[in-house]
Amino acid sequence: SAHMVQHESMMLIAAPLLVMGRPLGVWIWALPKRARLRLGRLVRTRSFSRCWYALTLPLVAWLLHAVALWAWHAPALFQAALVHQWVHSL
Repeated sequence: SAHMVQHESMMLIAAPLLVMGRPLGVWIWALPKRARLRLGRLVRTRSFSRCWYALTLPLVAWLLHAVALWAWHAPALFQAALVHQWVHSL
């Protein structure tokens, strides 16, 4: 039960706070210089901006979160997470 409290805390508290903090600009600096430059070019494109805007609308983001949460608890994925550590980490 304590492990599930951790999961719920991360999903319901930490994740929205991270999104609200808009830390992507800071996180980009953790990448190697070459990757930062490529990512910088990508995020400045019009198509990326439109897609990012659409995906981060509150209703869309909530729906994506709900789908991911429900899909993750599908028996096959849930069992895979119990058997394989890398799936659990994902």
